Amino acid sequence: MGEASEPTPRPNPANGNTVSGETLVPGQDPKKVLDSTIRYVRTLGFEDAEVHVESMYEAGYTRPHEVVVEASIEAAEQAYGLKPHVTPMAAGSGPIYIFTGIARIPMTGAGVGYYGSRVHAPNENIRVEDFVKGVKHVALTLIEFSRRMGERRA
Repeated sequence: MGEASEPTPRPNPANGNTVSGETLVPGQDPKKVLDSTIRYVRTLGFEDAEVHVESMYEAGYTRPHEVVVEASIEAAEQAYGLKPHVTPMAAGSGPIYIFTGIARIPMTGAGVGYYGSRVHAPNENIRVEDFVKGVKHVALTLIEFSRRMGERRA
């Protein structure tokens, strides 16, 4: 055993910070969710907690039967050689509501990744082959969507 020394002082901050992000589902009012969250924090004894909102808007949503979704599914089959797993809703953030809710423009999304992508980590990565297939998927979605819209107008 070594010689005894003074214990290392432990920090005792006068205040603390936390970051919270809520992912809403269609139909939820972001202001009501915020107000409910603040009320809950207060019930935990943090009456003096300050809340700083960086952004807040409703959830975006496109119905699965929309032409752009069907075009993306067809394009995925062509690009990847497999029938895609379609997820009706996925958690995430972005200004989708501006398009789907306010402008009423249906939209879809596609991502590239693999089991070792380390999503959102500092060393997040994708493989070149997956990147190329992802580019093909997006390009084929645009082509297929244009074709289907042209047929609808004819």
